[in-house]
Amino acid sequence: KLTTMRRGSLLLMVFVVASSALPRLGKRGLLPRGKKASPAPPPSEEEAPPLKSSSNAVLGVVALIGGTMSHLVLGSFYSIPTYVSYMRPEMQYFDPSKPGGKPDALYALSLTLLTSSLVMPFFAKVASEVSAVGTSLLSGVVASLAVFLASYSTKCWHFLLSHGVLFGIAHATGYTSPMVVGWRNFPQRRGLVSGAILTGFGCAASLWSPLATALANPDNVAPPFPPSVVDRFGPTLRKLAGIYCLVSVAGVAALALGAPPKPPQAATTTTTTKDDDDPKHPKHPKQLQQLEGKKEEEDDDDARKRRRIRRKSK
Repeated sequence: KLTTMRRGSLLLMVFVVASSALPRLGKRGLLPRGKKASPAPPPSEEEAPPLKSSSNAVLGVVALIGGTMSHLVLGSFYSIPTYVSYMRPEMQYFDPSKPGGKPDALYALSLTLLTSSLVMPFFAKVASEVSAVGTSLLSGVVASLAVFLASYSTKCWHFLLSHGVLFGIAHATGYTSPMVVGWRNFPQRRGLVSGAILTGFGCAASLWSPLATALANPDNVAPPFPPSVVDRFGPTLRKLAGIYCLVSVAGVAALALGAPPKPPQAATTTTTTKDDDDPKHPKHPKQLQQLEGKKEEEDDDDARKRRRIRRKSK
C-alpha cells in the first residue's frame, strides 16, 4: 500500500535536485561545432579565490556531517507508517465508527510532501540569499515542534495538521540549506556534496522506525496491540521530538562551524552627471551614435579608394 507513496516521494526528490541543477548547467552554455573557446583571462589577485588549506577542507567535511544530521531529522517523516501503527484505532480514521482498510492518518505522508513542494521555492531563495544556517536551525525547531504537537493528537485531522502540514513547512525550510553551505565549501563537487547530505535524508527511516518501535513496543507484541502498547504513542513521539531537537541543534552547530563567509556581492553604482544629460556632450548616446556613423562612412570611403586604385593598376 505504501509503494505508491514511496515512489511519489522519490520522484519529488529527483525533481527538486534536477530543478536546482539545471539552471547551473544552462548558464555554462554550449559552444557550436568548429569553434574553439577563447582562453579566459587569468583572474587578478583581487578576484582570484583563496586556495583551500587542509584546515578549511576539514571544516568543510564537518559542515557536510552537520548537513547530514539535519537531513536525518527532515527524513524522519518516512517513519509515519510506524507511528500510525501504534495509534489508537479511533485516531487512525476520520470516521471512527467505520474503521477498516488503509488508515486515513497515512495521508500525513502525502501532506508533508505536498506542503513542502509548495513552500520550498520561497525558503530555497531565503537560504541562498539570507542565511543558510539560520533556515536550517528554524527547520529543525519546527520539525521537532510538529512531532511534539502530534503526540497530543486526539483525532485524525490533528495528526494530519501537525505531522503533515507543519512538518512539511519544516521540511521545505531546511531542505536546501545544508547543500548551499556545502556548495560554497566545495564549488567543484556539488554533486558529491548533494549526495552526501541526502544520504541522511534517505537513511532516516532505517534509524527512526526501529527506535520508535523500541520505545513504543519494547516487548515486540504482535498486532492488534493491547492498551499498554497503544498508550505509549504520545510519550514515544515526545521522546522522539526531544531527540530530533538535539540532533538538529548539533547538526546546525557543525554546519555553522564549517560554513564559509558569504561571498560579497559586487556593488554596481551608476553615476550620472549634468554633462551626460547634455545632448552635445561627447559621451551622450546621440553623440556616440554620430561618431559611429562617421567611422562607418570613413571606412566606406577608404574601401572605394582602394577599389579605384586596383582598377587603375589593372
